[in-house]
Amino acid sequence: MPFVSKGTGRRSHSKVWSTGCSARVCLRPSGNGFHLVVSASGAHDHALTEHQWYSYAENRRIEDPQLREDVAVLSKAGAKPRGILSYLRAKTGKLMLLKDVHNLIHGVKKTFRGGRTDAERAIAVLDEFIESATGNTAECIVDSETNVIRVVTFQSARQKRLFAAFPEVVLVDSTHGTNVNRYRLFSFAVHDVFGLGQYVQHALVQTEEKANLALSVDAFKRNNPQWSKIEVVMTGKAMHEKEVLHDAWPNARQLLCRWHVETWLKKQCSRLGGVGRAETTKLKVIMKGIVSAESQEKYDDLKDSLLETTRKTTYT
Repeated sequence: MPFVSKGTGRRSHSKVWSTGCSARVCLRPSGNGFHLVVSASGAHDHALTEHQWYSYAENRRIEDPQLREDVAVLSKAGAKPRGILSYLRAKTGKLMLLKDVHNLIHGVKKTFRGGRTDAERAIAVLDEFIESATGNTAECIVDSETNVIRVVTFQSARQKRLFAAFPEVVLVDSTHGTNVNRYRLFSFAVHDVFGLGQYVQHALVQTEEKANLALSVDAFKRNNPQWSKIEVVMTGKAMHEKEVLHDAWPNARQLLCRWHVETWLKKQCSRLGGVGRAETTKLKVIMKGIVSAESQEKYDDLKDSLLETTRKTTYT
């Protein structure tokens, strides 16, 4: 079914309005490169100051193609927007604002990237990421048959230093629906000296197949020689992740995230048939207690309660 717009017209801008100024200046070109004022009428009904003049965006706009190219070069070289702002003010004398520089940088990037395919633009972004700081790495793995990107990995120099400092425990998780193509974000994280989680690598994978996850792990191992110091790997409940990580780090102990386990078990309680709402609530409390049991005796007591509540005797 074709898309039918429900709009009734052009949306009015809340920050732009007519002042009703009646002043008019009529010009007629005369000669070569000269203009002659023919007539002027009306009077301004607003302030005529330099501040008022530069409050209009068109009076702060940069049209010189050479200056626009300079902005593109400065931005690619890592110059900060405030530094570019000072440069443009010195060159043009215009009282530009910081938001003008941000808009200008965005515009020149679109100009220089125009006409490229999605893959070419993605590679350009990765190249820009690599050049932005020494030590940044990124890889793009394309399927040779379908010419579709399977895995994109990227890691900053700071993330490498974080992993080198705290390599003993690595947390691995994936996030679904991170872009319009429904790629999965496969991330590695560590705990820093303050006990806060810090990402140490990101990987966009087309699907959560073992082959794609293995490619992400291989890239992590190539760029981080300290991977051999990993002692514990914590994941969610996804079993395919555990198999790939075991093949990569066979000597590391694997743990399941408690929150993921509790959430999954609670869902299973809700799906059980033959029990009422009160029993389901009780089962969720028992499941949480089983996960958090601190002794074998506590675990056995909760297990007996579970069997009694569900009226089954075949649980293992």
